[in-house]
Amino acid sequence: MPNSKKKTIEELTQLNEIRKEQIKSLTEIMEMKDQKFENLEKLYQGQETRLKNVDELMKNKDDMLDLNEKIINRYELETEAQEKKIAELEEIINKYGPPNDTSMVTIMLSHMKLAQKVAEQTKLLETLSNDKIVLASDFADI
Repeated sequence: MPNSKKKTIEELTQLNEIRKEQIKSLTEIMEMKDQKFENLEKLYQGQETRLKNVDELMKNKDDMLDLNEKIINRYELETEAQEKKIAELEEIINKYGPPNDTSMVTIMLSHMKLAQKVAEQTKLLETLSNDKIVLASDFADI
């Protein structure tokens, strides 16, 4: 073989080796980019899951606020009814005067219990009106 052909073959072989190295490097770069893409995809899915969780929490908070509003309305109605009962008892006492001792004690005890319950409910209404979330189980005794 002539020298020039041999030299050309050697040069082509070297070029081929260089290209193989370049292809190998490019393949490694592509694999790294694929890995980065997969990591970004996982990160995106994690963010999507977090957003769904936040949406669910907000929905639950809204539900609890609605429930609190219903509880507040119920307490307001009960407070009004009890205030009417107290007014009726006071009217009876004012109209008929103090009855015998036994009925007077009974009326006064009823009056005191109602007044105490109204005071408790008024305090609770103030607490609920501050937009605090209160669990319905807290009011099981109502």
